[in-house]
Amino acid sequence: MKQKRSNISESVRRELEFGKIVDLLEDFSKSKSNKERIRHLSILYNPKVLNEHLDRLYEFQLIQSDSDFPRFEYLDLGEVLNYLKIQNSVLTEEQFFDIYHASIWVNSLIHFINNNEYEIPRITALIGDLKKSLTIKKRIEKVFSPRRFIRPNASKTLSDIREDIHKKRAQVDKSFQDSMSHYVQLGYLADIKESFADEVSLLAVASEFKRKVKGQVRGQSKTKSITFIEPEKCISLNRELRHLYQEEEEEIRRILKELTADLAEHIDRIVVYRDLIEEFDFLNAKLNLAELMNANRPKVSKSRAIKIKEAYHPLLYIENNKKGVKTIPQDIYFDDAHRVLVISGPNAGGKSITLKTFGLNQLMLQAGLFIPVHPNSSLSVFHDIFTDIGDNQSIENELSTYSYRLTRMKEILANSGKSSFILIDEFGSGSDPVLGGELAGVFFQEIVNSGAIGVLTTHYGNIKVLADQTDYAENACMLFDDDQLKPLYKLKVGQPGSSYTFEVAKNVGVPKVLIDKARAGLKNGTVRFEDTIHHYQRLTTELQLSQEELKEQASVVDAQRDAYELKLKSIEEKLESQRFIMEFQSKYLQLGKRVNKLIELYREGTTMKSILPRIRKIIEKESNRKEEFNENRLKVSQKKKPVKNDFCIGEQVRIQGTNQEGEILELKSNAALLQIGFAKLEVKFDKLEKVERHQQ
Repeated sequence: MKQKRSNISESVRRELEFGKIVDLLEDFSKSKSNKERIRHLSILYNPKVLNEHLDRLYEFQLIQSDSDFPRFEYLDLGEVLNYLKIQNSVLTEEQFFDIYHASIWVNSLIHFINNNEYEIPRITALIGDLKKSLTIKKRIEKVFSPRRFIRPNASKTLSDIREDIHKKRAQVDKSFQDSMSHYVQLGYLADIKESFADEVSLLAVASEFKRKVKGQVRGQSKTKSITFIEPEKCISLNRELRHLYQEEEEEIRRILKELTADLAEHIDRIVVYRDLIEEFDFLNAKLNLAELMNANRPKVSKSRAIKIKEAYHPLLYIENNKKGVKTIPQDIYFDDAHRVLVISGPNAGGKSITLKTFGLNQLMLQAGLFIPVHPNSSLSVFHDIFTDIGDNQSIENELSTYSYRLTRMKEILANSGKSSFILIDEFGSGSDPVLGGELAGVFFQEIVNSGAIGVLTTHYGNIKVLADQTDYAENACMLFDDDQLKPLYKLKVGQPGSSYTFEVAKNVGVPKVLIDKARAGLKNGTVRFEDTIHHYQRLTTELQLSQEELKEQASVVDAQRDAYELKLKSIEEKLESQRFIMEFQSKYLQLGKRVNKLIELYREGTTMKSILPRIRKIIEKESNRKEEFNENRLKVSQKKKPVKNDFCIGEQVRIQGTNQEGEILELKSNAALLQIGFAKLEVKFDKLEKVERHQQ
């Protein structure tokens, strides 16, 4: 069929629940523009462009965990930039400090990028030719103190005004204190003596004496027992002080207007700050979403060979995590010889959620997001994704479910090709099992012939047979525990699955006589086919359960062996240390005997002159032994630092104190060049440790 280019339709996004992913991503973003960008998230079709997006996110993930990476906090500079474009505008204190903190963060980011060992070309490209500059930071610091106060020396005029305010304030205070002392002596003041209103100190005068106090009445208490009066001596002084405060406000506004004009001259740099902050907010939202679903960056190539390991349905994983329930991962592969996978099995066995798992992960990946799969997974890029999932009965168009599905199938067959990914749930259902099954068989052959990659779920036996007999197609089943009659929610590629119709009916209490009657009504070939599938699926399930049990046991054995080896190593180190101590103590015992012998000789009359050379010889000999002992103890207590000869190219190593593992690409004089995921990093040998791999 001829390949046609089409966009991912709204129905595809809806059926795969991509909107819920968008909602989660939007919640993690702080930026209004990014929220809008996320709501219209582009689906990428070019592998090169997609890899650039994924590489940038991977690089951000790599560096943001570094303790030296400047902590990111979103700052909205959009409104600030709008004001800077308006002549004679004045920014608010908050807006000045948004620019200030943006300048600090961007300069710290540039410093980090220029002084780290990471290979992060995509992040570096965001910076471009931008260099560190302290001009904006210093200009704002000249006006504002760290506590966001206007500095007294922001201008000579402001300094003079504040000096005058200080002097005038002192005069007001002195005059007020003189007045208060005078009226206290006269007994005119109430117990509280003074009050404060509109930044003016007032005398609290007992109302019966208010006419005896010179000044201006400013108010009364609720009971009118106290009258608040501004002393006569302070009225003119306070008027002058208010005038000075007004001059101060006007000067501050002039300074801030001048500072705004200065910053407007750097608007191009502030635009770059804004763009960087917006991009890092977008990356931060993506990374937060990835952490929520334990997502990774898989490989993406132009190849049609797809290998997905340990894929989780993103939304199911998040929901199960909240409940503390384990989610079963799925594996799947496609290549030119295996393009269409037919999944069968019992109802509620996980067929639909498995199909959606691969579809939603593919859609998320092409939106530039990490997905919950093993990082060694390899995926491709599709120009088109087609889905037919769920009950799509159209009341408006008076179409039945089957009519609607036929319409969708017509669209899929008309537009699918080698760059298409097709996902159809309950393939062929909705009509007469015999007639519908035959038509579904024709559709199936057309899908295979189109060259598309697809995942179909079905209960139809003829589709299972076709998948087994048709080139480029393959059967798969959802495993089912026959003994407990419950699904295991695990996909097994290579064989069809039984619908377990009669077994489930028996489990829910349908009488055996009715089940036997139903079986008798089936054609012998149908019964034999279903029984054969049932038999092989039972064997497969038993084998799968045995393999998982062996894997768990092997994991326990590995853990016990590791613990034993660690304990044995500790015991050996203690024994070695004790051996040195015992040897040292034994030598000191012998030394003591020799010294005692010399003491006895001295007591018996031997001269000190003849004894001293022998003492000196003992001291020199024992001094050398002590140095040897300390060196040996040092060897025991200190682990030998790794050197170049301890490693080889291709070896897996870990950076000490982290979970970062990588492969050695090159050995230099004092460091190794590592491939960690998609990044390269040079690390000194003494910071590396080998990664032990146990054979299963």
